[in-house]
Amino acid sequence: MEDLGVTPGMDGAAFLTAMENVRHGGPGMRAVLAAVKATAKGGIGKLRSRARGLNYTKGERWPELERPTWRPDIRAAIIA
Repeated sequence: MEDLGVTPGMDGAAFLTAMENVRHGGPGMRAVLAAVKATAKGGIGKLRSRARGLNYTKGERWPELERPTWRPDIRAAIIA
């Protein structure tokens, strides 16, 4: 991320400026940014799961609660 111009402790305006510069940068910079975003989105997204798509009846304990990766508390801390 430092190669992209993003450093720890930046304020919001500086971050947005760095991201705008990445958009105008070369294809290598855009590929790195896409990889970082995909990794973060995929990794953080796995820490939370919803009842959609399951045969879930409201009020029942649903199977996702048994998964060791279901950690909404850790996900919230990372996002914060």
